[in-house]
Amino acid sequence: MHDGLNELERVAARARLESAPEVDVVNRVLMRIQQQAAPRRRSLAVFAMGSLATATGLSALSFSALYTLSDMLGNLFQVVPSMAL
Repeated sequence: MHDGLNELERVAARARLESAPEVDVVNRVLMRIQQQAAPRRRSLAVFAMGSLATATGLSALSFSALYTLSDMLGNLFQVVPSMAL
């Protein structure tokens, strides 16, 4: 049993002396990230433009409704002179 442990330690010592082969994967990883990021940016831009158009339309309608509701007495006074004639 003790011989098996010595053999294992000897193999482990030889394995520590060996160096791992150097592999340069940086360029491939960066290229893959750039390819995957492009559609996400495009879809985010489309979503942002749709949100902008919706917000612009709703704000125009809101300001129009606010102006109409805040000027009720003005509308009443416009009707009264035409009735007097």
